Amino acid sequence: MTSTTLNHTADTRTPDPRWKDMYRVGTISSTLLLASIAFAIAAFFIWPYKLDGAPVREIFTLLHNDRLAGLMSLELQMLLVQPVMVLTSFALYAALKQVNESFALLALALGIMGNLLMYPAWQVNELAYLSARYIGSASNQSLAAGESYLALYEGTGLTAATFLISAAGVINALLMIKSRYISKAAGALGAVSAVLGISIFIPTVGPALSFAGTIGTVAWIALLARAFFRFGWK
Repeated sequence: MTSTTLNHTADTRTPDPRWKDMYRVGTISSTLLLASIAFAIAAFFIWPYKLDGAPVREIFTLLHNDRLAGLMSLELQMLLVQPVMVLTSFALYAALKQVNESFALLALALGIMGNLLMYPAWQVNELAYLSARYIGSASNQSLAAGESYLALYEGTGLTAATFLISAAGVINALLMIKSRYISKAAGALGAVSAVLGISIFIPTVGPALSFAGTIGTVAWIALLARAFFRFGWK
């Protein structure tokens, strides 16, 4: 991705004013996303992640005894934020298409594909349904079905979704660095956070690096919300 390619559009001093309503949507969605991520971080410490080596029987019991704790420990909030991320992606496209419309559109497509892939990979409701059947019958069939659903959390869909969302984040961050109306610091922070997001797959140190990327993402989204507010209302 060369400097010439990124700057083929002549004027990058201001975002397209025809998309002012989308910038306002971006202000609201990025603010909601900021709050959602902050809640997800807090929820992780209140309801620790239960898929890392926990037996299916234990997960079913937790879902039966405390449905809210079970759903939160399975990170239901990850599914809830996906539509909000899509809205933020559209606002980013509107703000960055003047820098390079082709790459801005590519980032939008990659991000939305990643968001959509999260749903078949994150089988929270299915596990909740199976937990009720298991508690009622103690069926080995329910346990086997639960094991298959748990496998999806470590499968192709979630891996692909993570890489697609991170790739979109890197492209958007590079476009932000090249723009004249979003700070280069925001772009650099976004690029680092997106790369750290992929590190979840690195053994041992991956979760710590990914968590650092999440903290960086919170700061990046806060800068986005501020920029969208400036574009939409000021």
